[in-house]
Amino acid sequence: MAIDTETLKKMLKDPADHFTSPAEVLTHSDLNHEQKQSILESWKVDEQELAKATEENMGRSDSNLLAEVSEALEKLDP
Repeated sequence: MAIDTETLKKMLKDPADHFTSPAEVLTHSDLNHEQKQSILESWKVDEQELAKATEENMGRSDSNLLAEVSEALEKLDP
């Protein structure tokens, strides 16, 4: 079953709201390769911005999550 456009937009906007981990994106059977890549890239940007804010004492970051997202992207496209 394919993901509808509205749901995909929500997933792209805030992947952490829809997935418990980057690995879950990789194993999601209703997403195609391009959708998985887009979601993971969006998640990576979110985590990079959070890390930057943390460096500027404006938030907190889970650098482990950024590493997980990067690893998932590498697994998707080795």
